[in-house]
Amino acid sequence: MPVDAYNYNENIDILFIPFFHLSRHLAQKGHKISFISTPRNLQRLPKIPQNLSPLVNLASLPFPHIPNLTPHAESSTDVTYSKQMLLRMALDELQPTITCFVESSKLDWMICDFASHWLPPTAAELSVRCCFFGLFNAALHCLVGPPSVLVGGSDPRKMVEDFFRVPEWIPFESNVVFRSYEITKFIQASSEYTSVTPDMVRMGATIRDSEVVAVRTCNELEPEWFDLLGELSSAATFLHSQEYQQQLILYLHSKL
Repeated sequence: MPVDAYNYNENIDILFIPFFHLSRHLAQKGHKISFISTPRNLQRLPKIPQNLSPLVNLASLPFPHIPNLTPHAESSTDVTYSKQMLLRMALDELQPTITCFVESSKLDWMICDFASHWLPPTAAELSVRCCFFGLFNAALHCLVGPPSVLVGGSDPRKMVEDFFRVPEWIPFESNVVFRSYEITKFIQASSEYTSVTPDMVRMGATIRDSEVVAVRTCNELEPEWFDLLGELSSAATFLHSQEYQQQLILYLHSKL
């Protein structure tokens, strides 16, 4: 359920659109799609082509009331950065509703982002396969860390300064590290809502529990990072871009 969104050209949401494009490509192959999100997010989607509309069900599931969350706030365009975790809290409260939807819909695959970290184990309990669709490139996913570190509590990075160095699980020479303003802003947002599962834990759990990991990149851009991501995730890993999208679709289809 892609609830993270960033404003782009009259409220078309950058991080929301890749899920829509993938859904459309799957529908073009004859697969029936249920696109799950909140009412306002679904209203922001481009119009579904008429020939595909019978195959695409827009499943609208409203957020429950969350104290201090602005009414009708459903994406990161609707709240300040400091209140992003309230969106995570609202999504977590939707778990029973989404579980009921999955159970009644007889789905074959769930394709999700990192925020709904409880979805892969929920899907497994219902005999539904799960694919994590990562909207960041492979280097960032590797830099964030392997699931064993993110979920297991063994992350050696305890201080902000620790994130400014190349982590120990990167086996090759690199100058790719977090910048001060990036990690400071993230840690501040997470520490304000300690009762909400942090984003790094969500990402680690989602990757750990998914059968397939697909990232938006191409092999020509970062081959060593993509190979490393496959080693760190221990899942079937796929490139997802215009050139490589067909490989992911063929894999999903082969498991039906």
